[in-house]
Amino acid sequence: MLLLHVRGPTGWQDLYAGHQTFVDAAKALGLIEDSTIWVNTILEALSGLPTFRRRLNWVAVLFATAGILDASSVLDRVLQDSRSLLTPRAMLHQGLDVVRQYVLTRMELVFRLHGVDPGTFKSSCERLGLPNPIGFIMPNEDIIEAEFNAGDYGQRMWSELMQDQPDQNDTADGPMTKEQYAAKDADFSAKMNAKQLSFIEAVCASVDARRKNNLEPSKQLFMLTGDGGTGKTFTYNALIAKLKAQRSCRLIATASTGIAAELLFEGATLHSKLRVPLDIDEGTLPMLDYESDSAKILRALEVLIIDEISITDKNVVLYVDKLLRSIDVERKDKQFGEKIVIFGGDWKQLLPVAESSAAPGLDNVNRSYWLSVKTTHWFCNGQVNIHRLTTNMRVLGDQEDYRRLLKTWGTGVTVRASATDDRRRPYVQLEPSLCVNTEQALIEHVFGNALVDPLSNIEQLRGSAILCPLNKDTFKMNTEIMSRILLPVRPGEQRTEQVYLSVDTVDPDSPMDILALNVADRYIENIYGKTP
Repeated sequence: MLLLHVRGPTGWQDLYAGHQTFVDAAKALGLIEDSTIWVNTILEALSGLPTFRRRLNWVAVLFATAGILDASSVLDRVLQDSRSLLTPRAMLHQGLDVVRQYVLTRMELVFRLHGVDPGTFKSSCERLGLPNPIGFIMPNEDIIEAEFNAGDYGQRMWSELMQDQPDQNDTADGPMTKEQYAAKDADFSAKMNAKQLSFIEAVCASVDARRKNNLEPSKQLFMLTGDGGTGKTFTYNALIAKLKAQRSCRLIATASTGIAAELLFEGATLHSKLRVPLDIDEGTLPMLDYESDSAKILRALEVLIIDEISITDKNVVLYVDKLLRSIDVERKDKQFGEKIVIFGGDWKQLLPVAESSAAPGLDNVNRSYWLSVKTTHWFCNGQVNIHRLTTNMRVLGDQEDYRRLLKTWGTGVTVRASATDDRRRPYVQLEPSLCVNTEQALIEHVFGNALVDPLSNIEQLRGSAILCPLNKDTFKMNTEIMSRILLPVRPGEQRTEQVYLSVDTVDPDSPMDILALNVADRYIENIYGKTP
């Protein structure tokens, strides 16, 4: 590493650069992170958490996700500086080795409950660069229960591990228990419409049939689709709650993206949960060890949800099919290893990203569609039970006509081919009532008389905007709008130049989302909305 960054070294001393070790030299050059910042961050965060369990949870999640290079050293420094934050009072006089094992055992439990697979290592701790917790063993049945019933399993294990400090066993953190899922199920059931109920009942019937070993292939695959706002995510979570609460179903909920996965109960990305390689094609073969913990979990799996399927490369789904067959010898000849698979999403949204060489002979328009899951034999042969949600839960009653109009544009109903364009580019034909002929007319339509007396029409101005496709149009429109802003002039006074000051201080009491509140000042000061 130093040889790549130190210019013209003639000997080892040039690499040491006055430091005792190569590691110290690399830290001085910023090539390796200094663990001190991690130690200080952890200590500061732990001081604000009320119980041992919450602190241990927080530390474990940090080590699992932050990629700390010298994890073992960082943990030891935290325990040396402030062991009272992670251990009970009775252990304050114990040696570092005893305290370390106390913490590692509990961190290992957190890792397992959050799906950190040891892989070829002895433990999840060892995989993350931490010492191996001595004596921590998870039987096969515990591995499966920790995956599919993490809430109740975690509560039971934490009660055993924290029996010396029951007041520190804070149950606020962690996955939901069966009791909590039952409460969610009761809440969801009262809010679902007929089509949502029909979908959930169909899936539950297939789960029951599978447990009786009489599941028909025609009732194994499902697709939940619908426009944005029809309640697809709501329905997934309602299904998860019902299957967990009433059937203790072994279910994994995934999505193509992390943001979509966060919206699902115990959701995760498909790639992380099923160990799907990032670089994949139709010939990629599963490499999961048959005796690994992940394989044991997938063999026990009953239901798999894959949300946002429209942007998923079909090779990923084909790989999942091969994977689920490969880890279950008894079901290797059945699609998806006879797991019930639920696809979800809206086909009108983004298609997979396609490279030019992905589909020889296809034009740019069709390459992405060729990679879509919709072109697989399951969809082409009608093997997927499609349930379509149609009631838009976000649209108010008086907005329904406008929603339908937007849908006609989005689905191409009003698209026409231009006869005057040699390239025959399609265009969307809008209703005449929605069009204006000049930029001046557009400004008048959007802002009306508010520009004449802006101080009296602040709310109207705040809620009005013109979206321009090009930056040059943005500058032009803003210049025209600013020239129209006038303040009332008293009789006998002459109109003079007026200077307007922008308010660029974020209101901490605003009901806006926290991410919106954290916007940088330079963005607020930029009236064009253009990235500086």
